[in-house]
Amino acid sequence: MSGGTCSSSRSTPGSPGCTTIRATAAVLAILKTASWLLDEVQPVFAEHHITASRFDALEALSRRGGRARPAELRDAAHLPAQTLTGVLDQLAAAGFVRRLPNPADRRSILVELTAAGQAALDRICPPLIEIEEDCMATLSDAELLRITGLLARVQARIAQRRAAGIATP
Repeated sequence: MSGGTCSSSRSTPGSPGCTTIRATAAVLAILKTASWLLDEVQPVFAEHHITASRFDALEALSRRGGRARPAELRDAAHLPAQTLTGVLDQLAAAGFVRRLPNPADRRSILVELTAAGQAALDRICPPLIEIEEDCMATLSDAELLRITGLLARVQARIAQRRAAGIATP
């Protein structure tokens, strides 16, 4: 990725080069922000002996009513499929989830949030929410909705690329 502005002699506002520079600047800003936000919440995860990936899976399971197929969790969490299996193994070993046969489909399993897993979420969420609210305090409610909607559009485009098998160079 390269940075810059649209003021170069080769790029004029509205030109493809200018769009490329703006796209690069946006991607870099998103990556920097994501990295900094992870740095902000990491101490909470460390204090509770959990990783961001494990928390993501627990939180996704909770949002789905405490029980879901692994494929549903993969879609709800922000984890690649190969990572999810290992994360679920770790959560099961910690007693936070259990795997059950799926009564609707004998070929699959369900993952269920245990009482210990819910208790962990109940302990972890308040300090995380406090940090999240503080980090986002400079944005209005309308701006928060707008940024969430914009990022959802970017995520949808990435999902389209993946579904179409568009390879990254």
